[in-house]
Amino acid sequence: MIVCTYAEIFQDFNDLKKIIFVDPHKRYYANQQDPRYKVGDVLEEMKRLYGAELEVLGV
Repeated sequence: MIVCTYAEIFQDFNDLKKIIFVDPHKRYYANQQDPRYKVGDVLEEMKRLYGAELEVLGV
């Protein structure tokens, strides 16, 4: 299990099986600086790349 902040999601994870995204509606999950990204979009791509399960909590 890996617990990280949104800024650490760009690390290279080995054997990532599950991603838990908590409170996806929070405004701080959208980066306002370049490069601009939304954490939810990044996690969806990580799910695809790693073949991991993505669980969203607090919807």
